Amino acid sequence: MTQASLSREPKSYQLSAAGLHITFLDYGACLVDIRLDGHLHPLIIGFQNPADYMRDTEHLGAIAGPVANRISGGQAMLDGRSLRLEKNEVALDNHLHSGPAGLGKRFWELEEIDAKSATLSCTLKEGETGLPGNRHFQISYSITAYGQLDIEMRATTDRPSLCNMLTHPYFNLDGHRDVRHHHLQILADEITEVSPKNVPTGVILPVENTIYNFQNPKPALPFIDGTHPPLDHNYCISRAKQTELQKMACLSSDQSLAMLEIWSDQPGLQCYLGQGLGSTDAGLDLNGQAMRAFAGLCLEPQCWPDAPNQPDFPSIRFDADHPYSQHSRFIFQLR
Repeated sequence: MTQASLSREPKSYQLSAAGLHITFLDYGACLVDIRLDGHLHPLIIGFQNPADYMRDTEHLGAIAGPVANRISGGQAMLDGRSLRLEKNEVALDNHLHSGPAGLGKRFWELEEIDAKSATLSCTLKEGETGLPGNRHFQISYSITAYGQLDIEMRATTDRPSLCNMLTHPYFNLDGHRDVRHHHLQILADEITEVSPKNVPTGVILPVENTIYNFQNPKPALPFIDGTHPPLDHNYCISRAKQTELQKMACLSSDQSLAMLEIWSDQPGLQCYLGQGLGSTDAGLDLNGQAMRAFAGLCLEPQCWPDAPNQPDFPSIRFDADHPYSQHSRFIFQLR
C-alpha cells in the first residue's frame, strides 16, 4: 500500500513575504497557488480541493522524483547492472516521474516553517520505486526577495542510486483558459532528440532554423493551435551541473503584466505545454472550472531524461559521498 492510498487529507501551508504568496501541500510537496501583489490571477494552475491532488495524474505542482521525467522501457543502468522500474506510462512503455510510489505521490513531513520559508522531507527505503539505497529527500521553499521563490532540493543515500528531482508547476500568467497568449524564451541552442516514444535517442540537435528555437521570445500559440506538434522536450542548457545559477528561460503573456524568469544550476530544462491536461478529471481548477488541455505550461529545471541509459548525458548517479542537490529560482515581476 502506498501513502496515496491512506485516508489522510493533505494539509496546506502558506508563505507570504516581499509581495509573493505561496501555498503548498504536505502531499507531494505540491505547489498549489502562487500570487503576486498587484496581479489579479494565480500564476500557476491548481485544484480548489487539496484532496484532488491525490487523484491527479498530471503532477500539478508536485515534486517529481526520485527520478523525474522518462526512463525508456522501464530499465535503468547503474554501475553496469540493469534496474527494472515500473512502466507507468503504459502507452509509451516508459517509466515516468518514478511512478505511483514516487515523491509526488507521498506525504512529506514539514520540518520547519516561518513566513518566508519552509522545509519538508521524505524518506524512501531500499528498493522503493525500484531503486537501491535508503534515501532521504529535502525540499526548501524560500521567498528570498521581491517576487522571488527559491526552491532547493537535497538528497542523501547510503549506497549508490539515482536521483533527478524536479518541481512541476504549470504556469499561467494571464488567467485565460489556456496559454495561447504566452511568449516563451529558452536560452539554449540544443535539444535532446526524442523517439516516437518521447524518450531521447542520444542525439543532440541544434535548435537553429527549427521550430524548437526559443532563443529569442516567440509565441506559444503555433504549438497549441496545431500549426506545430505540441512541445514536450528537454532543452540542453549545459553539459553538466553548474556551480552557480544561470538564467534559463523567460515567460510572459500579451494579456498580462506578469513576467517570469527561471534560473537554475541544472543542465536541462523540460518545456511541456500541458497538452495532457485535457485528460485529467481529478477536480475543478482554482476558478471552479474543469481542467483543459494547454491550461498551463511547465518549465522544469532538471538533468536530461533517460540519463542512466545514455552514457554521454550528464549523470544522475549519486552515493553516500556525493549527495544530490538542486537550486532553482523563479522570479515573478510586473512589467
